[in-house]
This record gives sequence, C-alpha cells and structure tokens, in this order.
Amino acid sequence: MAETTPAKRKRDMEIAMNEPHDSSPTPSRSAKVHKRKDYLSWDDYFMSVAFLSSMRSKDPSTQVGACIVNAEKKIVGIGYNGFPNGCDDDVLPWARQAESPLDTKYPYVCHAEMNAILNKNATSVKGCSIYVALFPCNECAKLIIQSGITKVIYSSDKYKTEWTFVASRRLLDMANVTCIQHETKSNTLVIDFTSVQPPPTTRKHRIRQQLATGDDGGRSKLCASCQSPSDFFCEGCSTPDQVVAFCCAHLTDCYLDHLNALKHL
Repeated sequence: MAETTPAKRKRDMEIAMNEPHDSSPTPSRSAKVHKRKDYLSWDDYFMSVAFLSSMRSKDPSTQVGACIVNAEKKIVGIGYNGFPNGCDDDVLPWARQAESPLDTKYPYVCHAEMNAILNKNATSVKGCSIYVALFPCNECAKLIIQSGITKVIYSSDKYKTEWTFVASRRLLDMANVTCIQHETKSNTLVIDFTSVQPPPTTRKHRIRQQLATGDDGGRSKLCASCQSPSDFFCEGCSTPDQVVAFCCAHLTDCYLDHLNALKHL
C-alpha cells in the first residue's frame, strides 16, 4: 500500500509548489522581432532628466531642474535650484514673502540653470541646448548667453508677464538664442523600479505573491503562521473559485485534491 502519511503528503506539496513553471509562449524561430514603439524621444528624455533632477531640490514651493545637452546628444550638465554649497539650508529662509527681503529665499537661492552650467562636465557648453522646466529668468538668461548655449527648451512659461521674464526673453532674442516650448507625448512618466527584478521561478513564489497582494480579489489573506518561507499554500475546502490560504500546520487530508488547481494559479 502506498504511503499516505502526513510527512509524505507534505513532501508532495513541497515538490508541487517549487516546481519551475514558465507559462510564456515559445516564440517562433521564423518570427521577426521588431523594436518597441513607445520609447522616449530625445526631447522627452532630456526634459524628463530635467524634471527628475528637480526632485533633488529642497525648495518647498518651487522645484526646478535643468539639463544641458551637446550636439552629440550627450548630457554635459545637470542642476536644480537650491542654496550655494556650504550654506546651511536649515538656516537660510525658504519663504517667498516676508517683511524683509533678507528673510526670503530670493537673495540666496541658485537657480537650476546656474547650477547646471557651473556643474558642467565639459570644458565648454558653447553650442549646447538646455532643457528646463520653467522659462529662464533674466539672471539665468545672462548666464545662458554668456556660456554660449544656443537653444532653450522649456516646459512652462507661466511667469511670462512678469518683468524679469519679459526682460529674459528680450535678452535671449537679441542674442539669437532659440527658445522652444516643449510638449511631451505623455503628461506622466512612471519609473517602475520593480521592472528589472527577476520574475518568480516557482509556483510557491507566485502563489505567495498572489495571496499577499490580493490579486485574487481580496478573497484570501495570509494567516499569522504563513509569514516564513517554509510555509505552503493550497486551495481551501469551500468552493472551487474561492482561494483560501493555509499554512502547513493547517493542511488537511484533502489538500491533494487541490494540487491540480494550484498548478493553474
């Protein structure tokens, strides 16, 4: 008579749960693989770098980033708005308005364009383009012109009626610096750090992930005993379409009847 002890059943369960599984179809050898269509354009890419660098800014009201690119489409400078090196950003003010101008951020802050130019990793940025979230102010326009940058690609010009930005555009136009407002193909760019993680290689891993993340519609939850890697799961004894989690201590004699169902999860 075949062995039907709990130990034997547990071994069968472990083998079934850890069996490698690959449900992806095998591509045809003759099928031609085409490049993906939804990759970032160069302009979207460099503008995204500018926006990403702005996330380093500690300014509570305005975060701006800048990215300088040469003619070979290589990044040669990145910057974001903040206080000068060595100046304590916990001491200097971040306020936009105060009774005294000295109690606002404006006398102290370095704009993203300034930092990108000063942070350059090339001898010169002459002939380069600069990607910025906001149209440059008059002070940054002076730096852009003097550094030899010939093109400004900006995302927003929301301050265009303020005198400092009117002056900025006048300077840039006189210096023949091309200014282009960039429109991205998508308003949102999602960075998914999990996309480079290795896929699950065992059914045990996939079932644990399914139960833990609630991908089954919330019909199952991990019990307190199911937190260690040595635990196993099987379908419950209620209805075929309802997944219930059991740790190995909760398995009953009927779990073998559910192994086939597990193979399809």
